[in-house]
Amino acid sequence: MPEVCIDNIDSRSNLAPGLILIPDISGFTEYLLSSNLQHSQIKIGQLLETILHSNILHLSVSELEGDAVLFYSFHDHSTLTDVIEQCKTMYMHFHQKLNDFSKEDQCQCGNCRMLQKLGLKFIIHYGTIGSLMVNGFCKLYGADVILAHRLLKNNINANEYILFTKPFLNVCQKRKQNDPVNKYLVINSADEVEGIGRISYSYIPMKNIITKKNLTYI
Repeated sequence: MPEVCIDNIDSRSNLAPGLILIPDISGFTEYLLSSNLQHSQIKIGQLLETILHSNILHLSVSELEGDAVLFYSFHDHSTLTDVIEQCKTMYMHFHQKLNDFSKEDQCQCGNCRMLQKLGLKFIIHYGTIGSLMVNGFCKLYGADVILAHRLLKNNINANEYILFTKPFLNVCQKRKQNDPVNKYLVINSADEVEGIGRISYSYIPMKNIITKKNLTYI
């Protein structure tokens, strides 16, 4: 019988409110389909390691999902600014790694040129999460986990952004964490999510937060 996760708040129900953060590599499928698997897998692995090593909020990791990492926390009290800074850090280190690849390899093959077209987007959600320990891994489950994953497929006309769900922003407001998110020119939108319905969210294009000049200050 699997045990509940150690940091789960309510071990009787296996449920707890928690933060979900998913950094997802944009353009990954196109890159994988157009590249030699043996040639590309090391670079993708290094990019995922870069994301993991940029975890300044010390979030827990549930899964590595090929082109994404499922981070979570049942004890998170981060402000909106903290979460944006977390995403900025991952984003800047990710692009610095891509820049390092370009400088180190000097390779002009199709695989390496496609590598420079990769981007990074983020889904931020707060909800009720179920969790069980399976072979030493904390496996998350529940409608809110499904929602966060399905929001990776949306109608945002950009490939690099931070998407905040309404529940996450509501938690920030309840904690009186009214950080000035509008200074980043936040955009409000909504999508029909399969099996769930219409979901409202807000997002910030990464270009509103970080310019090319910023990437040199890592």
